[in-house]
Amino acid sequence: MVFNFNLSMTIAELCIVIMVFVPLLCTGLAKSSASYSNRYPRLYRETLVDWRQRAGWAENNTYENFAPFAVAVLLAEFHHVAQAQVDALAMAFVAARLLYVVAYVADWPTVRFVLW
Repeated sequence: MVFNFNLSMTIAELCIVIMVFVPLLCTGLAKSSASYSNRYPRLYRETLVDWRQRAGWAENNTYENFAPFAVAVLLAEFHHVAQAQVDALAMAFVAARLLYVVAYVADWPTVRFVLW
């Protein structure tokens, strides 16, 4: 039996995959303390302050924005929007979201607002 898998992805679809991992980056930042214990992770997040707390909030915001982004990319491709346009917009979204995380963690609220 021969299996033929076509694993080719568009750049926009790859951007969806990248966005799956951005919340993990945020939670890694939030939990980067030597005092982190995985025994009570939700209680630990409530004790965070400063940039670690903001990294946790950035994680939550990234989860909230993932589904609309993924649906927009898939619908655009389904309706045969020019692939170059979909790819460019998806890459711009990923770049803006990564900069958003940086601005959130760095406590730059005005920059964060503009990037949102």
